[in-house]
Parts: sequence; structure tokens; C-alpha cells
Amino acid sequence: MNLRVGIVGISGFGGGEALRLIASHPSFELVYAAGEGSAGCRLIDRFPGVPGKLAGLVIEKWTPETLPKLDLLFASLPTGASAEALARVPQEVRIVDIGGDHRYAEGWTYGLADIWPDRIRGQSRIANPGCFPAATLNALAPLLAGGLIEPGNIVIDAKTG
Repeated sequence: MNLRVGIVGISGFGGGEALRLIASHPSFELVYAAGEGSAGCRLIDRFPGVPGKLAGLVIEKWTPETLPKLDLLFASLPTGASAEALARVPQEVRIVDIGGDHRYAEGWTYGLADIWPDRIRGQSRIANPGCFPAATLNALAPLLAGGLIEPGNIVIDAKTG
């Protein structure tokens, strides 16, 4: 069963990574791509290594009202840019917000599939944790589950640049 998938914010790093993963996923069919900085370009012009089946897909300007029929939308918009627009996406379209607007928003599930698959199963609005939570939780979860470390005194010292 193929899911009709879209990416908004495809011009940025998160959107590009979503494209990379979706392009080779056996159950995803990318049918919609949107990005402010690359609207009007074909995917092949922006991402030279894209598979041939996606090469001719034209990147559109992002407007929730003109979405094609989608099963799933990955949103990778800058913090502060997605809350209002994603509220206008039809409820039947499942959304994974890669950005930061919905991580603690009511009606959205804070979910990391590798750690909490049961939390996100069946949900229609998923807020993806940021880089630091994802990195630390993915590293610590198996150690905690195996009883190899104690949960009480974990200190994470992380830098970004």
C-alpha cells in the first residue's frame, strides 16, 4: 500500500533529509513538494541525485488550501512559521512536524518512533523532537531499558554551532 506523501519546507535541511528518506521508502509516493526558496524548480534542479521517478516533480509555493490529496505531510518549516498554516491542513491528512512549533502544543503527540512507537500509532498530528532530544533519547533508551545505567543522574552537555 502506497501512501501519498508531501513535504513542505523542502528547500531546507530537514525537508531535504525528509526527501532523501521518502525517495527510497517502499511505501511512500512523493506527490507534493513545497518550498519558498525553490518554488517553480523541478526536484532534479534542486536535488541532482533525486531518483528519476521524482525528477520532474515541480516544487510549489506552500499554501495549505491548494494541497493535493495526501495521506501524510512532513512539515519542515522554521520555528514560528508552521502553527497557523498547519492548522489549515485538513484533519484527514496526517502531519509530522519536523520543526519546533508543535512539540508542546495541545492536540499534537510528541513522538520519537524509535523510542515510543505506541505513542504515535494512530495519531494524526505528530511533533518530532528536536536534534538534541532525538540524539540523547536514542542513545540512552537502550542503556536504560537494559539496566546498564541509572536514570537519576544523567547529565547531557551538548553544543551546537
